[in-house]
Amino acid sequence: MKERKLRTILAAALALALLFAVPSGADTSGAWSYSVQSDGTAAITGYSGSDVDIVIPDEISGYTVTAIGESAFRGNTRIISVEIPDSVVTIGMYAFEKCSALLSVSIGSGVNFVDFHAFNDCSSLIKVNIKDVAAWCGIEFVTKHPYYNDPYYGGSANPLNWGRNLYLNNQLVKTLVIPEGVVSIKAKTFVGCRSIKNIILPSTLMNIGTKILYNSNRTLQNVYYPLAEEDWNYVSISSDNDDFTSATFHFGVLTTHPIEEVPVVEASCTEPGVAEHWRCMDCGKLFADAAGTIETTTDALVVPALGHAVASWTTSIAATCTATGSQSGVCSRCGESVTRTLAALGHAYSEVVTAPGCATGGFTTHTCSRCGDSYVDSETYPLGHQFVDGVCSVCGEKEPAVFLYGDANGDGVITSKDITLLRRYLANYDEATGTSTIVLGPQN
Repeated sequence: MKERKLRTILAAALALALLFAVPSGADTSGAWSYSVQSDGTAAITGYSGSDVDIVIPDEISGYTVTAIGESAFRGNTRIISVEIPDSVVTIGMYAFEKCSALLSVSIGSGVNFVDFHAFNDCSSLIKVNIKDVAAWCGIEFVTKHPYYNDPYYGGSANPLNWGRNLYLNNQLVKTLVIPEGVVSIKAKTFVGCRSIKNIILPSTLMNIGTKILYNSNRTLQNVYYPLAEEDWNYVSISSDNDDFTSATFHFGVLTTHPIEEVPVVEASCTEPGVAEHWRCMDCGKLFADAAGTIETTTDALVVPALGHAVASWTTSIAATCTATGSQSGVCSRCGESVTRTLAALGHAYSEVVTAPGCATGGFTTHTCSRCGDSYVDSETYPLGHQFVDGVCSVCGEKEPAVFLYGDANGDGVITSKDITLLRRYLANYDEATGTSTIVLGPQN
C-alpha cells in the first residue's frame, strides 16, 4: 500500500512539473511555440492564442511540422476543435490531456505514433475524424506509462477512448471497411469506439493486436471476411478482444456492404407481401442475394396480394344486359365473407337483313336474344322497277299508263274531241238528257 501511494504521489508531482514546465530552446511564431528537432523538423510545443478552433500548421518558420510536443496543449480549456495536418508523425505524451472543452479532433494520415495519455480526460470529445483507415490501423498507441508498469496507468493515447464516434473524412463510420493490403491492426486501434456496427476485413489481414475494440460496449454486430473460415484460422488474434470476437462472423463474403437478411412478408388475400432479400445496414441498399452483389428495388420485391379463394359463389342479384349483379361467398384462405360484382352482360344481338325491293328500301334489324331490345340500321334505297313490255321483271307489277294532260278520251292524242269533252265536263253536261246548266257556246 505504501509503495502504491508513493507511486501515486510521484506521478502527481511529475504531472505538475510537466504542466508548468517551459520547453527549453522553444521558439515562437505568432501564437505558436515550437522547437527545432535534431532532424531539422519542428515540433509544436504550445499555443497562446485565443482561437477555439485550432488548425495546426504543417510548416512554421520554414520548418516542416512533424510532431506535437509533450504537454503542448495540456489543460487548455478553451479549444473546441483541433485539426492535425498530414505532416505530423508523432503526438507526444499528455499533448491534449485535460482539454475539457475539446469536442472534435481531426488527425492527419501521417501520424504513426501517439504517446501515453495524449488525449486523456478529454471529457467533452465526441468526434474523432481520420483521413485514411489503413494509416490509422498502423498507429502505435502507447498504453503504458514510461516509468510505471502498472495496470492503473492503462493510458488514453487513443482519442476514441473518449470520443466514441469515428468519422472518415467527416462521415460517421457505422461500417468500417479496412482496405486490401492491410496486414496488421495495431493494439487499441479502435478502443472505446461505439459508432462501428460492422467491420469488413481484407483478405490480406494476418495480425490483430490486443484490445482493438476494448471498452466499446460490444456495439460491433457483424464482421465480414472475404476468405473461407479455414483461412480465418491463420489470422493471429491477440488477447482481450472479446468486443471484437463476440460479433457475428460472415466468411466467404465479398462485399463492401454489411448485409442483414430481411424477413419475408407473406402476401395475404388483401395485402401484398415482400420477397426474400437482404439490406445493407450502412447505406440501406437492397439486394436479392446474401452476398450483396445483386442490387434490387422495393418495387421489384413486392409480391402481389393473392386475392380471396372462394370455391362456391351465391348469386344475390343476377346481372342483366344493362345492369350489374352481385355474388357472395366465404374465402377458404382467410374465412372472410366477401362479395363480388358481376359485370353487366351486354346485349346478345342477332341480325335479320331485309333486302330492298323495287319500291321499298332495305334494312338490318338487330334483336337481343336475352331482353328483346332491338334497333334497325344499314338502311338502303329501293331498287326501282325493271319494266319489260309493261311488266316489272323483278316483282311482276304492271307498268302504269302514261297520262297525257288534256287527253280527255284517252286515245293518246289531243284533238278537238278532247276539247268538246272538257267543255261538256266544265258545263256539267248531262249525257242522258243532252242538257247543261251552263251554256258554253257552239259545240263542234
